[in-house]
Amino acid sequence: LFAELLPAQNNVSQILREGIEASYSFQLEKADSLFENYIENFPQSPYGYHYLSQLHLWYFLGSRNESERLIYEKYSKIAEEKAEAIQEENDDNAGFHFLLGQIYTLRALNKIFLDERIGALFSSRSAMSEFDKAIEIDSSYYDAYYGIGIFNYTLSFIPSGIRWIISIAGMESDKEKGLENLRR
Repeated sequence: LFAELLPAQNNVSQILREGIEASYSFQLEKADSLFENYIENFPQSPYGYHYLSQLHLWYFLGSRNESERLIYEKYSKIAEEKAEAIQEENDDNAGFHFLLGQIYTLRALNKIFLDERIGALFSSRSAMSEFDKAIEIDSSYYDAYYGIGIFNYTLSFIPSGIRWIISIAGMESDKEKGLENLRR
């Protein structure tokens, strides 16, 4: 899933891959340690901060421990700042825009749990915009289609009385289009 984000033969990508695999296998302490190791070695890269923020968002969602949410927000903000610092040289990199889409997706999820609907809407729009940029750069970047599909499908369940807000924000709430993107 994340193989295209970083050069395949690079130790950097190996550390992140191991951390991602550990996190998806619920070896969260190991994943945390690997992401911290990555950050120590590559403090200017947004990737370690992003994946560490994701872990803390998961911790928050599972425990509702407010300190975990604050840690998530801290690392998410750092990831976004680090990404902004290298955006110019990565603006033609689909994987980079996918990363930004992931950052904003997690932010939208956090805002939904905080019942900050407008913030969630704007974060969702930013995520979809980044996924669209990734596809513009590389039309075969399927992970970006998946990100858009999740939003299209999920937004289709919003009550029709407030769906107009989604359309004003420039997003679609098309269940079939969402499923089509998810199947790619």
